[in-house]
Amino acid sequence: MALAARDYIRAVRMLGGGTVPVMKVVKASATTWAKGAAIIATSGLAVEATDGPTTGTLLGFAAEAALDGQTTALIWPGLPNIVFQGRLATGDAGGAYTSLVTDRYVKGYGVSLDSTTAWYINVADTTDDIVMITDFVDAIGTSLALVEFVVIDSVFNAV
Repeated sequence: MALAARDYIRAVRMLGGGTVPVMKVVKASATTWAKGAAIIATSGLAVEATDGPTTGTLLGFAAEAALDGQTTALIWPGLPNIVFQGRLATGDAGGAYTSLVTDRYVKGYGVSLDSTTAWYINVADTTDDIVMITDFVDAIGTSLALVEFVVIDSVFNAV
């Protein structure tokens, strides 16, 4: 199995219950992004991050695809009480990675973009502590496992 666009990062629930919030952002009108893309702020506008956004830059993940010419879009904000789901992969190309029980509660992994526009949790990126895996959806020992995670560093807590 390889990562695919259908493997986008998505918000699934709130810790403690409640409705997952969405946030309307003003985007650079000439930009596009797919649902689940990592979104950062640049010059007062929301844009899709390049591969591996750095610590303190993440606004959240795209709750909808954004088209060229569109001036606003919805994102799931990178708040630490929102539980997201995404795939575990390794390296900048989204290589196969087999999940380990020790991936749970690691201080932080980064997120990356592979060549098929699928964003994933990059277990090789331990420099940009963006997310922490909280649980496994797929069985431990699964290649490209689907996991639940929370954002541990974003613009919302980088002060």
